[in-house]
Amino acid sequence: MDWFNLDLQAIPVREESIQIINEPSEFYEVLIDETKRAEKSVFWSSLYLGEGQLEKLLVSTLDEALTRNDRLEMTLLLDYLRGREAQQKKRAAQLNWRQSRIVAQVSLYHTPELSGFIKRLLPERTNEIVGLQHMKFANLSDSYFTNRQDRYILFKNVPELANFFCDVIAEVSKSSFVLQPDGSAIPHRECEVHPFLGDSVEYRRRFQKQIEGCIERLKVSIRSMNQGADTFLYPLLQMGPFSIHQEYDFLKRLFETKANGFFGAAGASKYVPSMYSWIAKDFLKISGRNSKRQIDLREYKRPGWTFHAKGLWMCDEGVAATLIGSSNYGYRSVHRDLEAQVLLVTKNEAEIESLGILDFSTKLSSAGLIYAHYGRAIIAEVLKIDQDDPRVNIFYRRLYGTFVEQIDAVDNGIQQYDGVPRYLSSDSISARVGGLNPVGMKTTLTPTQGAFTDAMKLVGGTFLEHLHYLNGVWWPARQIVVESVKNREAIDPSGRILTMENGGCAVEEHFFDIEETLGLTGSRMTYMLFGDSTSSGWRVQAIPTDRRANFQNRGPLPKKWRGLRDEELSSVVGVEGCVFVHMTGFIGGHKTRE
Repeated sequence: MDWFNLDLQAIPVREESIQIINEPSEFYEVLIDETKRAEKSVFWSSLYLGEGQLEKLLVSTLDEALTRNDRLEMTLLLDYLRGREAQQKKRAAQLNWRQSRIVAQVSLYHTPELSGFIKRLLPERTNEIVGLQHMKFANLSDSYFTNRQDRYILFKNVPELANFFCDVIAEVSKSSFVLQPDGSAIPHRECEVHPFLGDSVEYRRRFQKQIEGCIERLKVSIRSMNQGADTFLYPLLQMGPFSIHQEYDFLKRLFETKANGFFGAAGASKYVPSMYSWIAKDFLKISGRNSKRQIDLREYKRPGWTFHAKGLWMCDEGVAATLIGSSNYGYRSVHRDLEAQVLLVTKNEAEIESLGILDFSTKLSSAGLIYAHYGRAIIAEVLKIDQDDPRVNIFYRRLYGTFVEQIDAVDNGIQQYDGVPRYLSSDSISARVGGLNPVGMKTTLTPTQGAFTDAMKLVGGTFLEHLHYLNGVWWPARQIVVESVKNREAIDPSGRILTMENGGCAVEEHFFDIEETLGLTGSRMTYMLFGDSTSSGWRVQAIPTDRRANFQNRGPLPKKWRGLRDEELSSVVGVEGCVFVHMTGFIGGHKTRE
């Protein structure tokens, strides 16, 4: 299902195929482990290969893998302008030859924009503004493995995605230079018309045709795959010099305007990353004048660390998406560099939570920010469960909506609804904390002398009450609903009736999530039959039309029954023992299950 109307190749994936990696050291270990396990091929794409000890260990690991398996195919794609630095080229060349036999290929992409007088004029590093190979599926440099915060997502058992990017790297390599044993570089044997040797126009035409071939082969490979899944991956390429603009076209369709202020920057600022802070502030001023919604600009600060985590997050009525990849969403990304992205789109609630997406419009206060960073860890610690336990993500979302969000809203002055309130509520958690503050001249107490400690105990205790309720009552109820859905055909062949021995388990809070998760949205489940927790009787309840509906449901009880009780109702229904039917027809009661 193309929820965002992207008109792009969508790869359906399972939840277990997506693994979030949180730390650069963990990312490095994944590179090492996956290289050791490789049986057929290893394709790396990076801006450059660093010179530190960690990079040497990575190269050594690759060397060992090639030694163990002489059939292993290895391709490393780097940028010519960055990858030709002296130490870099010498060590990278060592990957190419062992005992006079080629075991790996190191390719160096050179932008066709830099040649002749301009190439001679611009010094190293400055010439990078003209264009780079920026498809960084792995950043192969020491800082990226230690203290540079980035985004890392491992897609496992998704051969269509892996084959596509391997195909792209291979085709780009055919239009690049190949590193030689002495550190020199010559055009690939299939690169007959590189701008250094021939017609630039023909070079661009062939390059574009090769990449478009990759895109078409992907479309063919996924044509028969299940398009009814709840999670999809959209690989996006951005290669401005060759008129390939998948990422840019997507952003234009999504926003109906250019993605951000970087596009409108003047002069050199649209090229140079060191100007991004200035551009961002300028963008904030512009957006503040033109946008009806508030925009936050935040700066990453962590002692000894730098920041490289780029992305885009979107939420729309139960559908969440995030864009992961190399792009900086700037002029260079669109027009100069080679970029690769993956758009992940999902309706899977657990997946939304694992991506760290809170699909709430409420601005985060300090409470929400702390919860966003540490909520999952706290939940796991309090309940003594692993963070991979499915309860963690489910409780994390639920606790935000039922507890933390109200604090964010009050702190930021956000009204619960528009208009004048019909009544006041003085029992919110924020109001209760406010009531602990010293009042006027009646006391000399300061927050540090007791009130602040009392507030901590109040909020912390209430938070724990909510969490233990979720784990001790709400979660067991969810399992009851799951079993009733799975066993519904044993109750009635139509599969439209759910039965639970015990009532009072907040069925509606779970049913719609379970229905979507199990792929049963079109199964027409209509009624829930359950034991009345207040008596020895039974109740039948019509399932609401959706999770927001109060009294609109899929099959209300007959109008002539509504509002009647006891003997009068039994007479109309024609069955003894009736107790009541609600005036809206959404629920009714009887003395017996039968």
